[in-house]
Amino acid sequence: MAANRIDFLCHSPVGYDFWLAFQFANNRPIGLCDKMSLDFECGLDIFPDDCPDALAGKKQIELEANALMVGFLAHFIHFN
Repeated sequence: MAANRIDFLCHSPVGYDFWLAFQFANNRPIGLCDKMSLDFECGLDIFPDDCPDALAGKKQIELEANALMVGFLAHFIHFN
């Protein structure tokens, strides 16, 4: 894990101001999905995604499956 990493979460109304300040300071923000992809490529474990046998992993899989099904049904209903 990089020593020069910090997680910064804020509300949407002030997020843009912080994003601009970070850009002008030559920082490079990434999204959570991008970070998970980079962690996977570096061989770092991502909890609960890499622990499907744990209770939290099972819950994560269930949430992802439900989100995919809702997206599929919304797309299917929209075009019919």
